[in-house]
Amino acid sequence: MTIKLFRKNLSFSDNKDGQIFLLGGVVITIAILVFGVVITSLSDVTESVNKESFLLDDYNNIRKEFGIILNNNIGEYITGADENINIINFYFNDSRDVFVFIGATHGYYFNSEFIGLTYKGDDPDGLIARLTLSNDYDYICEEVSYTFY
Repeated sequence: MTIKLFRKNLSFSDNKDGQIFLLGGVVITIAILVFGVVITSLSDVTESVNKESFLLDDYNNIRKEFGIILNNNIGEYITGADENINIINFYFNDSRDVFVFIGATHGYYFNSEFIGLTYKGDDPDGLIARLTLSNDYDYICEEVSYTFY
């Protein structure tokens, strides 16, 4: 039994179909390059959107939620004249660490600094803190007051 193999001419010099195939490949390659450039240009356009408004919205949420977490942590330990500053600092730093971690996972740098207590008569009724939130473009730093409830 004999097997005969037939070889076809693989050169495209005399074959019109081969030339069209090659031209189609060149056109598709150019189209892919053009689409890549357009997509890259459009992604740069969205990058120039005002990032400060996003930072301000997130800062307002963090400022509110930080006060809630802080009150939940400290509130039960502040009763009457009990103003143990070490307990307040411990729970303030604990609340800060939670928000530092959350901020870092979202690409923000968050920090809070304990400034002091506010009093109503002889009893502490809140505290003052400096909150800082920043991203690659902008930052917000503000002193805020939280009332214990």
